[in-house]
Amino acid sequence: MKLAHVIKTYFVVDYNDLEQFIINEFGHDDYSFVADIECGNASDHEINVVNEPLDEYHQARVDRFIITGNGSYVTKHLLQHLCTQGKVLPGRYLISVSW
Repeated sequence: MKLAHVIKTYFVVDYNDLEQFIINEFGHDDYSFVADIECGNASDHEINVVNEPLDEYHQARVDRFIITGNGSYVTKHLLQHLCTQGKVLPGRYLISVSW
């Protein structure tokens, strides 16, 4: 019996680099990927970024984050917003968390 599997291609990003990128883009020094998605140490997280406008609900959440820096589970939508502005490429991102 063979193990079923799929080969995928990712942009692999360290969570510290992602945090600094988001902080630089939006100006909120307290942004934390770990807090945003409530993840633990020694974990990887896939985010699929598409170059399409956000729906009204998710755009409103991004707009609120832009103004206040507040929000939870917004990283995927922030990246999609940045993708539509040409600041990140579309594709699968694997965010590696290790401290």
